[in-house]
Amino acid sequence: MADRFLSGVVWTDENGYARVPLPPYLRRTAPKFRFELIPERPNIRARLVADLPADELTIYTDVPPAKVAWTAILLRTRATPTATKGRRQR
Repeated sequence: MADRFLSGVVWTDENGYARVPLPPYLRRTAPKFRFELIPERPNIRARLVADLPADELTIYTDVPPAKVAWTAILLRTRATPTATKGRRQR
C-alpha cells in the first residue's frame, strides 16, 4: 500500500538538471520511499540522478529546459509478527 507523501514541479536548467531541496525528516526515512517523475511533454525522458540520503533530489531531463512533476511516495510495509522461537507457552 502506498500514499502520496510529498510532491512538486520543477524546471530543469539549460543543462537538463533541477535540484529539489528536501526536508530533514524525509532524509531519515530514505529506504521507505519511491519517486515518480512525470515530464510535461511525452518526448522528454526524466530520471533521478541523485537521491536520498542527500539533502536534495537531482532530476535530469534529456531535453532541457523541461518542466517535471515529481512525487515522493511513502511505501508502507506490513508489520511482521514478533519471533517466538524458543519461548515456552504457559
